Amino acid sequence: MAGRGGPGIASLDQVPGVGEKVREKLVEHFGSEQEAVKAIVEARVDELAEALGSYRKAVRLIQAARASMEGFSPAEMFGTPDARRLFEKLVETLASSAHSRPARVELETLTPAPRRVWTWDFCRPSCPAEPSEKLAAALASVSWPRLPRRLHAEALIVAPPGGGEAARRAAAERGIVAEVVEAEVYECSGQPALVLPGVEVAGEGPCIVAREPSPWLAAPKAVLDAVLANRAVYEALILLAEEAPCVAERASKAVGAERLADIVNAARRLLEIAAVHAGGRYSSEHADAVERLRKLDSLVSDLEVWVNEEVKRRLSERELRLSAAQLLSLLESIEEGSLRLPPEIEEVFEEVALEAEERLARELGLDVEHARLVSGLVEPQPRLPLSLRQDRVEALRRALAARAEALRFQTASRLAEEAWRLLPLTRIMFRVVVWADKYFACIKYRELVAAGETRQVEGGALGVAVRGGREVELARRLGPDSVEPVDYVIGCTPFRPEGTSCEPVAILTGANSGGKTTLLRLVAETVLAAHAGIPAPAAEAWVSGFDRVYYISKPTGMLSAGALETLLRKLAEIVREARRKRILVLVDEFEAVTEAQAAARIVAALAETLIGSGNAVAVIVSHMADEILSALPPELRSKVRVDGIEALGLDENYNLIVRRSPRFSYHARSTPELVVRRLLHRAPRGEKSFYEKLLTAFQAREAPPPDKLPHTSPQAPLQPAGRRAARS
Repeated sequence: MAGRGGPGIASLDQVPGVGEKVREKLVEHFGSEQEAVKAIVEARVDELAEALGSYRKAVRLIQAARASMEGFSPAEMFGTPDARRLFEKLVETLASSAHSRPARVELETLTPAPRRVWTWDFCRPSCPAEPSEKLAAALASVSWPRLPRRLHAEALIVAPPGGGEAARRAAAERGIVAEVVEAEVYECSGQPALVLPGVEVAGEGPCIVAREPSPWLAAPKAVLDAVLANRAVYEALILLAEEAPCVAERASKAVGAERLADIVNAARRLLEIAAVHAGGRYSSEHADAVERLRKLDSLVSDLEVWVNEEVKRRLSERELRLSAAQLLSLLESIEEGSLRLPPEIEEVFEEVALEAEERLARELGLDVEHARLVSGLVEPQPRLPLSLRQDRVEALRRALAARAEALRFQTASRLAEEAWRLLPLTRIMFRVVVWADKYFACIKYRELVAAGETRQVEGGALGVAVRGGREVELARRLGPDSVEPVDYVIGCTPFRPEGTSCEPVAILTGANSGGKTTLLRLVAETVLAAHAGIPAPAAEAWVSGFDRVYYISKPTGMLSAGALETLLRKLAEIVREARRKRILVLVDEFEAVTEAQAAARIVAALAETLIGSGNAVAVIVSHMADEILSALPPELRSKVRVDGIEALGLDENYNLIVRRSPRFSYHARSTPELVVRRLLHRAPRGEKSFYEKLLTAFQAREAPPPDKLPHTSPQAPLQPAGRRAARS
């Protein structure tokens, strides 16, 4: 399987992260290097996790292999741990919409690809995409295909003298684990046997003569067990083709299945075979044999009752006259201790015994060969109560069991031969079902974030834009209808709202708790999703090709003494990367790690360097926009845009009213006084005086000198710094 940007994987040596120990584990578990490679390429996470002892290791291995086939590193686009975590949360949201665990796991292995190997692979809603409850339940039951690598034979393999080693090799080559014996003559008994040419067969047990060991002859039960184990895959595929044919056809083409109808018919036949195996009746003849064995005990019990009642009935109906000689003989036999009954009485016992044997043979439907086994079942001795001979019952039971087992082995082997030819299609059926499940998940994800079309920015321009964007985590938590969609752009894209002019750097200002961090996350999600082939979380999105995303979230809690140094080192890395790669930089409140004026100068230096590289766009959240602009060379200030998220006031419940979409080229002030007003309203009596003092301090700070008062209402929102300067 070849990737878009690199060669296919032919050996484990080509998979990043596979060292000697991992290689040994994989080969031991899968039986060969080729099978291990196939498991990695097919993303069989459950088997890989079993081999490696870790689900996470299995996922990472698949990610590394897929990225290698595409020609990049799985973590290549993540410039920071924050960027990786953000993408993982996005993928987690996408994967949670899948019904089956295999589909969820495959979605979790997605990783963004850099622009050199980037392709557009979005799940577009071209088919009706809402599965019925029945189909959803069928998909949820699907697990990875269970196809045995080794078949433990139920049959003994009998080879001619000197042929045992060759028989073992032939069995091993076919994945059969079996006991092999050598014999000139083999007596077929209770154990199934596969007898090879050169051996004379005797007896009537479950034996099959064959030219060579084959899976369906040596291990029919193991083959049929595999069919039964994959029943959920067959059921899901059949239901998918019936209820969502458009999706089924798309899935079939996507995974390279030749004709959907053929694999659906194969699934139907495998499902029939699974039902036969589950029922334990492999043919009508075998079913009859099993039924005979099942009925034997009850028929024998009923027959014993019938024999005694019938003898009594017939004796009671006969008039018995004894001559003097007969009476004398009877008395003498009693005195001697041996009873000699009249012939008429003995005839009754003999007749009933013979009829009982015929009755049992008839009710069991025995053929001539087995009917002889009931001979002597009832000893015609003239005594009551009569009982059936248990040795004859057990002999009959053994014969019936041997016949049933021989029929089971023969008919199950024929069924297993058909199943063995169809079983390899299970993997392609599974791929179709999982692709469809991923499609359903992707469409559901699109609905969750109200995703529309994502377009690639062409012509070498660098930028990202969203219209009607909803941050993924927020949409998942609140629902898309409860999230206010936002519009934003950084860099040069076809989306150019008023107030923008392809600026490569933006300083994002505005209200406390107004959504600045959420907007940064949305921009990062848009780029990372597009580069992973996932719909961007926006009604419309425009994304140019990037090589790396640097997202630096706002520091929280107590900062260590080395926090500033760590951040500066990361900025130096960003500057270095910008010289040779196209990067997106997103920084949330840099001033949280150092003194405000120093932070402004550092941000200005970063912006100047990124602008000079021509390979970067950046959005930086800061309350120091004026200071940052002042620290920039005058000729670069036009390339840095200041955007603002406005707080419009408090509602009747003292909740902040915010216009979530930033105003472009507008410096929005932070709103601590609104936060204080809200806290003052909600504070207990003992804390109100503190908040009142804070509010007075904010109002005194914001009030202009008496001779500079603007001709506006005292409640009018503060104007941006640029406009106040223009008025003065």
